[in-house]
Amino acid sequence: MSCQVCGNVYVNNGKCSRCGFEDNDILFLNQEQARCWMEQHVAGLREEWVAKQREEDEKRRRETEEAEQRLKKLKEEIVAVECLKEKRREEVEEAEQRLEKLRNEITEKERRLQALNEESNTVANNEQENYVTVLRDALSNDIKCAQVFIGIKNKIGYEKAIEALHEAAEWGNANAQGNLGWMYRNGNGVSQDYAQAVAWFRKAADQGYAVAQYNLGFMYQKGYGVSQDYAQAVAWFRKAADQGYDEAQYNLGFIYQNGGVGVFRDYTQAIAWFRKAAEQGYDEAQYNLGFMYENGHGVTKDIKQAVEWYRKAATQEHRRAENALWNLRDNS
Repeated sequence: MSCQVCGNVYVNNGKCSRCGFEDNDILFLNQEQARCWMEQHVAGLREEWVAKQREEDEKRRRETEEAEQRLKKLKEEIVAVECLKEKRREEVEEAEQRLEKLRNEITEKERRLQALNEESNTVANNEQENYVTVLRDALSNDIKCAQVFIGIKNKIGYEKAIEALHEAAEWGNANAQGNLGWMYRNGNGVSQDYAQAVAWFRKAADQGYAVAQYNLGFMYQKGYGVSQDYAQAVAWFRKAADQGYDEAQYNLGFIYQNGGVGVFRDYTQAIAWFRKAAEQGYDEAQYNLGFMYENGHGVTKDIKQAVEWYRKAATQEHRRAENALWNLRDNS
């Protein structure tokens, strides 16, 4: 069956495959009507095609613009990346230059430090020799060397200082012998050795060195390095005390105050020795003398005298004397 409009053979259920006319749409009376319908139909198809083409053109235009924008953006990003790469390259070069400069500075500082160390070692050795000479001079001239020795050993260490001290002690210097005995007794800079301490104390004590006499008495009192012997202790304490050594005078006073250490209790002797030490400013003796006056031991009880001696000890921050003054004030 042919199409009434274009004469094409119908296909697809009676619809013209060329012009799209369907049998049941219109029944044309003549060719003129068919031609008019055909023109209108074709015009509609043309408009539809043109509109579709415009739509597709607009779509392609938009896609082209978007593609161009993306391309432009990519080009800008590429340029930015190239700039960043160049900047990073410059930074790397600058960092390498700084690193090389730092390496050179470190090398120079290490060289200077080595030179300073060598110089300081030379100076330190010279200073040590000077300190040893000072200590030896102090000892050989019978200058009191304890303070000199303590100051010098802080500079050059015990080893060098003890070497000088030993040398002077071997010469027979009593100060050096006494100080060396003190170091062996306390283990300062040497291994503690009571026998060595006693030996050096005795050498100095036999020369009349009061401090060594007191220390030798202390060793006998405690039985350090010798058999405990209170009689020997008191004898050496007395020798030192007779030379005016305040610590020995106080110790004798304490022994006589309490008794049982080679002597009987004797408050009169205790008062006498406490007074000798107290008058030299020995705070423990001042406190004990005040105690004797407060309690009437060996003297007539005298609170005024007690307060006077307590106050002298308290001015030296003697705590028991301070407490005694407070107690006397509260009880007055």
